[in-house]
Order: sequence, then C-alpha cells, then structure tokens
Amino acid sequence: MQTVETGEPPSYTDLVRRTHTKKDGTFGDYRAEELVTQAEMEATQVSNTNSDGSPQSPSATSAPSRILLNQAYLKVCFQTLVMCFVSSIELGSNKNISSVCC
Repeated sequence: MQTVETGEPPSYTDLVRRTHTKKDGTFGDYRAEELVTQAEMEATQVSNTNSDGSPQSPSATSAPSRILLNQAYLKVCFQTLVMCFVSSIELGSNKNISSVCC
C-alpha cells in the first residue's frame, strides 16, 4: 500500500488509522486509538525540538516525518508490551498476558 500523495508506504500510524476506524472516522478499538495518539504526540514533540533539546519557534515547527512516526509507534507499542508483560508477572502464573492486556 502506498500513499497517493507521496508514492511512499504509509506510516504505521496512518496504517492503523486506516484499518481500525469506522466509516464515520472514529476508532473501533480504544487501544489502537491510544497507541496512535501517543505515537503522534511523541513524534510531533521530537520533530519540533532542536538538537540541543530546546523547543523550536512556532514558525519553524513542522509535521513529523514518516520515519519519526514509525519510530514513535514502535516505541509506544514496545513500552505497552513491556508493561503488559510486567503486569502479568506481578499477577502470578495463573494469568496469561492476553488476559491482562486484552
């Protein structure tokens, strides 16, 4: 799948948005919406930060690139998976990870 505008593959956040939204544009899965929202916020923050860590001026801000969105999405997914794994360990062996996170 490629985007019409750029001819590049869509970002992971765009792909999730396209595959997990209803016809009215709302997400059908709260977890997908949460992951996409967190990843987009993180990528935007990174995109609008100078190399020294200071925020860019409002006139210099830009939308995050596909690469930044993909990196942020993978980071958020990994963090979520780790939190689920730790939670399942804390609950003991009588619970599996899908019963904790799904």
